[in-house]
Amino acid sequence: MRTVSRSMRRRSLLMLFYIWHVAASAGDVLPSYLTGTWATAASLYEGDEGQSELHLFSDGFGLMAGSTPPAKRAEGVNDGKPGLRALVGFPVRVTLEKDALLARPFSPDESENRKLAGGAINCHYDSSGALLTCKGPVGGALKLTRRSEAVPREIEQMLETLR
Repeated sequence: MRTVSRSMRRRSLLMLFYIWHVAASAGDVLPSYLTGTWATAASLYEGDEGQSELHLFSDGFGLMAGSTPPAKRAEGVNDGKPGLRALVGFPVRVTLEKDALLARPFSPDESENRKLAGGAINCHYDSSGALLTCKGPVGGALKLTRRSEAVPREIEQMLETLR
């Protein structure tokens, strides 16, 4: 009976991990026309309303972010500086069925994902206007236009820690 050397086993294991990684990368969930940054405005700080952004990667991971309207000064003085805003963001996993996206809040702790399941965001893609219309669990619709085909590097780095 022939024994397998330690280096041979190590190479076999590395090859197995490489094949698994390539196979996992090949299964993109989202087409390229949906990936990138979608938003209600040019930034979360624009205008006098609250703003929203949705950052999507081809593997179905993403980030939903939003801001409140800017705070108004109690004394009513307008010094030309932008008012403070509250910002919130959370990772999402996205699935696609025809032209409908379903974004669910995501946690690396699998037991937490069951608790988050009720907070799904339904988005409908309109190809004629390159528009995503999204509705959350509490109502109200967001109209998001594609701001960029790419996701900012800092968003990508944040999500890497969760994948």
